[in-house]
Amino acid sequence: MICKDCVRSYHHDQEHAAYDIREISDRYRQNLRDQIQVVDTERQATEQAWQTLEKVEKDYKRKVDQALENVKEAVAKIIKEVETKGKQAVHDIEHQRERRSQSFHDERAELQEQKKRLSEKIEEAKRVTDITRTPNNTFLLQYPAALEKFQKPVGAPSKMQAQLSYPMFLEGPSVGGIDLGKLVMVDTWKQVHTIGRKGNGEGEFEGARGIAAAKPDKIAVTDRKNGRVVICNSQGNNWKSISIEANDVAATPKRWVIANPTAVQLYNKEDAEYVSEFKTVSEDEKRRVNLIALAVKTNGNIIVGDDMKVLTEHSPDGSILRTIRIEIKPFFLAVMYDQRFDQLVEVIAISDLNQRKVFIIEVSDTDVATKLREIHPILEGKPAMDCRGMCADDSGIYIAATTKTFNKCHVHHYDTRGRFIACVAKDLYNPYGLTFTADGQRLAVADCQSVKIYAKE
Repeated sequence: MICKDCVRSYHHDQEHAAYDIREISDRYRQNLRDQIQVVDTERQATEQAWQTLEKVEKDYKRKVDQALENVKEAVAKIIKEVETKGKQAVHDIEHQRERRSQSFHDERAELQEQKKRLSEKIEEAKRVTDITRTPNNTFLLQYPAALEKFQKPVGAPSKMQAQLSYPMFLEGPSVGGIDLGKLVMVDTWKQVHTIGRKGNGEGEFEGARGIAAAKPDKIAVTDRKNGRVVICNSQGNNWKSISIEANDVAATPKRWVIANPTAVQLYNKEDAEYVSEFKTVSEDEKRRVNLIALAVKTNGNIIVGDDMKVLTEHSPDGSILRTIRIEIKPFFLAVMYDQRFDQLVEVIAISDLNQRKVFIIEVSDTDVATKLREIHPILEGKPAMDCRGMCADDSGIYIAATTKTFNKCHVHHYDTRGRFIACVAKDLYNPYGLTFTADGQRLAVADCQSVKIYAKE
């Protein structure tokens, strides 16, 4: 490998360099080996990347398949739950329909038989008294037997209720699978009793606001303008009175709990004698208070509502357990339940006169209030002017809601998820507090100048 001109001697004066072919070959071979090493390193890196890609793709497919399987299982579970609940709801409704249809049939048959017997008596009496068919001497002979037969009681027909409880399906969210709806029984209520009237004497009220019930059959009512808490039974008898400026009253197993604007006072249930009182702020805490509402949890702890947008929770003896800042003024409180899958969890319902709605909150261990939902009562197609007293049971919550007109106020029933079930009472004068009587069967409403008692029909 040499320039052909350099082979001839005359070209060597061009100063062309000449090298040994073996030396140059070795050098270039090494250079190529170095390039091979670089490319091989890149190839190995590419192979590793390929393997990584294969692994990532495999893992991705596995996770996607698992997620898809989980979704399919969840969908199947939801479908199964819907089918199960749907079948149970259909079964319940059909069962009630059959039972009620049988009741109607039996009632109809009984009335038909009574109608037949009464018609036969009337026809017998008409025949005997018909002078054209029965001469006087025959009539007088038949009269005693006919009279005895006519006067023999047939039996009064059973009185069918004008309104009956009936099933209603409450729809749940269309997605999520948490609450797909449920079947509830809608009860009809009627007013069965009124306690008291306007005035300042025994058996009279002027500003009935807070109300609470206790066993065996006691009701305590804050009579604000008369500066007292009145205690009687659900029939309006056995009156007692505690002289105190009171905004609200509640009941624990042994005590009446009364919210004075500056402190909470405890009284014996049996004799209404003063026991003790407790504050909602510590001695070193400089904060104005105005205590306006009370509620009692199932464990006996007392929830106190402060006009300063504060809730405090106390043990039954008054020891403060926590202080909770909230968004609204707690004019009225109730402990209710929130549906969590197949469990009911205690939460707190709050109504503020200016908000026209009820807030449902849950309090965490860190004393932080979490708003779960709101309830917006509608009266005759319009939002309520304000929401007031509340009480709750396993079926949901009952709320007193007012209009701008006296004698046009309502009590509504909502389920644990805040869905409207029924209007329990309407045409109330000016309702404030609600409570169930000690037997849990009747609803007592503090209606400003009286207490109205309602029962299920």
